[in-house]
Amino acid sequence: MKRLILIAFTAASVGIFGCQNINGQNKTAANQPKRKIVKSNAEWKKELSPTAYEIMVEKGTEAPYKNAYYNNHQKGIYV
Repeated sequence: MKRLILIAFTAASVGIFGCQNINGQNKTAANQPKRKIVKSNAEWKKELSPTAYEIMVEKGTEAPYKNAYYNNHQKGIYV
């Protein structure tokens, strides 16, 4: 019984202390500084489609109830 408790305690200790980050630095991609892409509006306008430019640069949105999927009654699975 004592041996089982010792094995369980050792396994728990390895699990708890083995997952710690000793130096305090987490080197995941989420923690890396983000690079900001700097381009003029003319450069973006050349690279993007007119719709993508309006949405991404000018922060535009499409008008409600004006897209191809509004009032769509076709059968199918929509996810």
